[in-house]
Amino acid sequence: MDYFVLTVASLILFAATFFSTVTGFGFALIAAPVLTMVMGPKETVVFVIIAGVIVRVIMMWRTWGEFEWPTVLITVAGSLLGIIPGAYLLKVADANHLKILLGIALLLVTLLMELNFVPEVKNKKLGRVSAGFLSGFFSATTSISGPPIALYFLSENMEKNLLRANMIWIFAIGSFCTLGSFFVAGTFQGG
Repeated sequence: MDYFVLTVASLILFAATFFSTVTGFGFALIAAPVLTMVMGPKETVVFVIIAGVIVRVIMMWRTWGEFEWPTVLITVAGSLLGIIPGAYLLKVADANHLKILLGIALLLVTLLMELNFVPEVKNKKLGRVSAGFLSGFFSATTSISGPPIALYFLSENMEKNLLRANMIWIFAIGSFCTLGSFFVAGTFQGG
């Protein structure tokens, strides 16, 4: 990696970290699309997840005791179910197809947020597992895990600090699991 790419990546990660620290999510939403302009999509996904883990470990320490274990565990269980096929897809998919997937995911998220879409969920456990599944899948394929969780939790009208703490813990544990799945799937060895 040359100095220009390293400098650009550092500036992008700084901006993403700042936004993520304030909101509790959005790290990859900011970093991934811009980083794909200076590195390949597979490298971007892995790089963003590793950087995100470092940031989230610090945020986990700061939010210890402010989150709800049942909410985090149920959502992470769903995330694990999505990470498995996502990690495999990242390994076997063509880089151009991954860029298209990233673009479609970003457009869909932007559209849903612009429309102020809030899902109506009757069963919280099923909603959390479903949001976790989508989050895990998109984490492993694009590194952008936040939108499904953020959109879902809007429907629960959770208190702001609790919501932020829950999302920090969900994304941190999910990121650790995603990195583990990359090793198991052989993503780091190319495909």
